[in-house]
Amino acid sequence: MGQDISFSRCARILLMLDAGRYNRMQIATKLGVSVPTIARYLAFFRDELGMTIDFRVNPKGRRGAARGPGRPGVLYVTGYGRINRDKALRLCRGFLKTFPDEIEPDNADLFAFLCANLSKAASRTAPTS
Repeated sequence: MGQDISFSRCARILLMLDAGRYNRMQIATKLGVSVPTIARYLAFFRDELGMTIDFRVNPKGRRGAARGPGRPGVLYVTGYGRINRDKALRLCRGFLKTFPDEIEPDNADLFAFLCANLSKAASRTAPTS
């Protein structure tokens, strides 16, 4: 991969895939990038994350094009295991909402976002003595 993979762009692409209404060309147009760039990200999802990308809408009318094989509510990440798809997409949405549309956050911003949110979650679940 020639360029670094940006989590914010990954998040945007995953959310668009999950909507089930976009093909590669539409995603590229909406994000203002080339189709080969989208193909590079899709290859990253497939090769590095072990994700199955399906551009068809779920026949039962449910969203969720980006999902693991045979498990509609789960993303399967190679080397890690199953991840609840809804939680992963909530993380993507929450991260992107913290920045104005004209700013493209980078991976360092993601680290700060995760640290802040993980510390909040830990304080909510910490046992009281």
